Amino acid sequence: MFKKIFGKEFWIFLIFIIVTGLIYDYPKILTYRPKGVHQWRQTDCASIALNYYADTLSFFKPAIQMSLTNGNNKTVSEFPIIYFSVGILWKLFGYHEFIFRLLNLLIVYLGLFYLFGLLRNLLSDTFWAIAITVILFSSPIFVFYSNNFIANAVAFSLILPGWYYFYRFTKEDKTKYIYLCLFFFLFAGLLKISSLISFCIVSLIFVIDVSRIIRLKENARIFSQPLKQVIPFILLIFLIFSWYSFARSYNARNLSGVFLQSILPIWDIDLGRVNYLLNCLYNIMLPQFLNKFLFQLILFIFLIMIISYKKVNKILLIITLSSFFACIAYILLFFQVFEVHDYYQMDMLIFPLSVIVCFVHFVKTNYSGFYSHKLPKYIVSFLIFFSVIYCGSYTRIKYNTEDVFARNAFFIDYHTKDNIAAVQANVRANFGSCETVTPYLRSLGIMRTDKVISMGDYSPNISLYLMDQKGYTNYCLGQSIEKFTPEMFRELHSKYLIVLENKWLEKDYLRPFLKYKMGEYGNISIFDLRPFMQLEKK
Repeated sequence: MFKKIFGKEFWIFLIFIIVTGLIYDYPKILTYRPKGVHQWRQTDCASIALNYYADTLSFFKPAIQMSLTNGNNKTVSEFPIIYFSVGILWKLFGYHEFIFRLLNLLIVYLGLFYLFGLLRNLLSDTFWAIAITVILFSSPIFVFYSNNFIANAVAFSLILPGWYYFYRFTKEDKTKYIYLCLFFFLFAGLLKISSLISFCIVSLIFVIDVSRIIRLKENARIFSQPLKQVIPFILLIFLIFSWYSFARSYNARNLSGVFLQSILPIWDIDLGRVNYLLNCLYNIMLPQFLNKFLFQLILFIFLIMIISYKKVNKILLIITLSSFFACIAYILLFFQVFEVHDYYQMDMLIFPLSVIVCFVHFVKTNYSGFYSHKLPKYIVSFLIFFSVIYCGSYTRIKYNTEDVFARNAFFIDYHTKDNIAAVQANVRANFGSCETVTPYLRSLGIMRTDKVISMGDYSPNISLYLMDQKGYTNYCLGQSIEKFTPEMFRELHSKYLIVLENKWLEKDYLRPFLKYKMGEYGNISIFDLRPFMQLEKK
């Protein structure tokens, strides 16, 4: 029988999650606008939600602030259920960005809650259930993107209820649980196709069990009615294929190239680039994945599981080995992103999580005395404390290098701190004033639907989203931005020029169009382009 999830153990778990959230500075972060690491991608996501809120577009017509030169601003990446939901919530409660962050965070907490429930039933020990859940929740990338605008942490969190229901299915043989499992896997895959690693593992278990290559249960099959129970697998594949076919077609007809919808494999680059990215992966990406000591410990434990495979639960061993090879394949397919795009590592957290669960279950089954002894629990408690502090330092410093907690963290080297500080200073110089300029723009008579040219923004949406303004950036205009003409303004339907830094005012190709200055706000200068368009018409 499954233990009740709600009880005093649940409240202990909840206290741990709340305390870690305070260490990670979540209450303050909830109030932040898109900022920190990958502000570019954050504002792309927030821009889609803003367009749902302000422009009342239909669900299957997502759009962003930036437009093509033909005025088309429709594009899509992941299944937009989160953005659409945020748009509805903003309509009900007003445009508050903390709602976006909070919605994502609540989904993550839901996933952690399900993981706790799964582990509590599997391991029959509240300490280990909480400990493993908190270890996962001390991954810097997972923690940073949980309270954020990017969907990767949400997608990963949705696989956790899926695994909970798969576990219940293996124990109770009720078909409804495999439907629930694949329901959560479906939405995780719709948000991020890489989340389908878990679906692939369960599919492999289905094949092994039905074919009886390995007897996963001594006297019965896991899938006792394979013809009936294969239906949700087929439905998931059909729906995933349908969505991504639609997304490709939608972007091909509208604004393509903003979001990656293909692979970036290792075999498309030369050996020098491979070596460089391997260095980035180990020295830059890995510390954001897990602290190196914990990661190396997990690899050591993984080797123990392989050596002791005869004593390991067969299903857990298949999950662990499958997650390992799936992660290797994933790295090879998306190898080129591992220079700066740390959130691509998110779905690979399934590997360390499965290793830890497999190992603890192995110890419980074969060394019950050691499993229940206080000493390993004290050691693990210390490891968790260190991991949470490590994660809290990395999370805080990504938002503020002056944070006392992060500044005094001895395990973040000065070189890393200086690099993060330099990036933050550059972002403030470029986009700091954009965060609060919107009321001033409206006081000048500039409406949110008036197309502007945002000079000095090489991203699609950072400045446009923060200003709540439609228009164009250096990203979409490219080299054509150096050939300003009244005809160009007229073709773009752009009425205003917004210059983000004074250095751009020295550009020769801009000087003729700086005659009609409307105002200044911080580092932003605003110019009227309409008189040039009218003169040209005459």
